[in-house]
Amino acid sequence: MDKSVVRDVPQKLSRELEVFSGLDTRAFADLLGAAADAVLLLSKDGIVLDLAASNAEFGAIGLADWVGKPLMEAVTSESRVKIEGLLSDAATRAHTEARQVNHPMDPERVVEMGIGSALPVVWRLVTLPGLEGHIALGTSIADTARTQQRLVTAQLELESEYRILSNQETRFRAAFHSTDIPLMILDRHGCIEEANGAAAKLFGRNASKLAGATAQSLLEAQDGAAIASAISATSTGQPTNSTKVSLPHTDQEISFSLSPFREQGAVHLVATLNISTNDNDQPSATSVHVTDVLPEAVVTTDRDGVIRQVNERFLDLAQLTASTGAHGRNLSGWLGTSNVDMSVLLTQLSDDGVVRRFSTTLRTELGSSLNVLVSAALSATNGNDAQSVHFVILEARGTDSRLIVEPGSAMSPQSDFAQLVGRVPLKELVRDASDAIEKMCIEAALRQTGNNRASAADILGVSRQSLYIKLRRHGLESFKG
Repeated sequence: MDKSVVRDVPQKLSRELEVFSGLDTRAFADLLGAAADAVLLLSKDGIVLDLAASNAEFGAIGLADWVGKPLMEAVTSESRVKIEGLLSDAATRAHTEARQVNHPMDPERVVEMGIGSALPVVWRLVTLPGLEGHIALGTSIADTARTQQRLVTAQLELESEYRILSNQETRFRAAFHSTDIPLMILDRHGCIEEANGAAAKLFGRNASKLAGATAQSLLEAQDGAAIASAISATSTGQPTNSTKVSLPHTDQEISFSLSPFREQGAVHLVATLNISTNDNDQPSATSVHVTDVLPEAVVTTDRDGVIRQVNERFLDLAQLTASTGAHGRNLSGWLGTSNVDMSVLLTQLSDDGVVRRFSTTLRTELGSSLNVLVSAALSATNGNDAQSVHFVILEARGTDSRLIVEPGSAMSPQSDFAQLVGRVPLKELVRDASDAIEKMCIEAALRQTGNNRASAADILGVSRQSLYIKLRRHGLESFKG
């Protein structure tokens, strides 16, 4: 086995006299300028005598004003000890080791540079024979700092999203396992992926033992076949009614209801089991609807937006203490900055039957507001006269807080307002259009300035006090861009 070690040894030019003997001082200065982003001619005590720069980033730290001043004054406080070390090493060595120092930037260039309040530069000092002083060669590492900043930002966003998902899972599991209604999560073939304690008690088994079994296997052959047929139909999108089956070895009848959902490209089912108490299989007054275990807010209204049913998550978002505070009221009382948003949603539903990820705000009972994404669809229960509107309201975060238009959709700000002409007074349309445009401009200014309120006010041409008033009016006080 070859145990030889290859070491990197500094290699010097062997033909320097032949190559450099014909260089004049201008060519030598150009050579130094090409070798670094910035070149400083320093006295022995660190005073800048002359300088040159080829990188425009050095303009952000006022490089042109350094002549005649100590280099020590052009760095941040924590970097001064590094400059002292460079000057000390240069007094005894022909060239020093490279050291990174930070230079404070012009506050007006901070947002443009996107690396914080200081420009990181790697400096090394060279002392030439016969030169009364030192030559400092500097290289900007701003690109590296930007990459690091993006990595840190991405990591923080990932951690934030993980906490959100973790909290949602905790809420789901708390609701799933604490309800008295038997619930099971099935795959498209009827295999039980998870069951709560109420379902395990109903079938007289341990919840962990139910996982992996099929729903059909828990019932008698005839009932199992009926459930298998219902699972197959629901998994392929066919509407199904509740299936009544009997518990094995008992005369007790249960109603087996299936609700499909998609996860990672696969269809799964929520199975809700209600114990029949009479021939009409009416649920008890304490029965919990399956939407109460969902992490999204779900609201059912009539065609005019009058609320018929809400789930627990909507009560949390709207800060209501009970569902009775919402029943019979119009959803426009919470959704949107005015009635226009609700009119736009209902008009789009009337034309297309569905709305996806409509961006708006949700006003709470306590006066605060949230950015939300609303999806909605029409469903007929007993004919067109009994049509209901089902809304799914998701709290928007980060870049999701905007309107996302499906390909081929006719949804656009122009078409939305055009459809409201004749239905909403012109004065109200103009006022809400003006508010919407103002809000969009403020959000764009905050994104461009990295959420710097002072810079955003300058871009918009308003005072800082006026901007804060507008932020409160549009519910953007906690806007993160």
